[in-house]
Amino acid sequence: MQVQELFATFRRYWQVEDRPQWESLLQGDSFRWEYGETPLSHVKYPIVGVAVYLVVVFALREWMRNRTRFELKAVIRYHNALLCVWSFLMLVGTLYPVAKLVLSDGLVETLCDERNDLLPNSSLFSYVAWHYYASKYYELLDTVIIVLKKNPLTLLQMWHHISVLILTWTWQEASWSICWWG
Repeated sequence: MQVQELFATFRRYWQVEDRPQWESLLQGDSFRWEYGETPLSHVKYPIVGVAVYLVVVFALREWMRNRTRFELKAVIRYHNALLCVWSFLMLVGTLYPVAKLVLSDGLVETLCDERNDLLPNSSLFSYVAWHYYASKYYELLDTVIIVLKKNPLTLLQMWHHISVLILTWTWQEASWSICWWG
């Protein structure tokens, strides 16, 4: 792919009007990812999300430089409890469509998904995959908690949150069923 084609593709994605249809999140049985219509589906969301994440983390780290660490035991407890419940619900929502495909087509076909059956044709799976993507925004708070507690902040921590946010958006936009391995 030439550089001009790459820029043309990016411009095409960026120029789509963003009109999130939040009510689509209430219709799990008929959910579909539609670029610019599904909430958080426009390419600007992961890009701006990463930029805001970096600014907040570095500004907060500087702000905390001469301050005492925060004791956040209750906040961390609630944060982790919410993540556990959300993750469990996503697991349950993923098991049914994946098990159905394994039983009908076998494990190898399900893992490879050469016909691309899993994500586009299963609105329940698409709905759960969107929640997995959305959860990555919430998980950015992990780093904020680390900074507020004045624990060491690693490049790996930041790289993980940035790359997973971008990857989960890409999985959704490209309808890659590999996202169920997440």
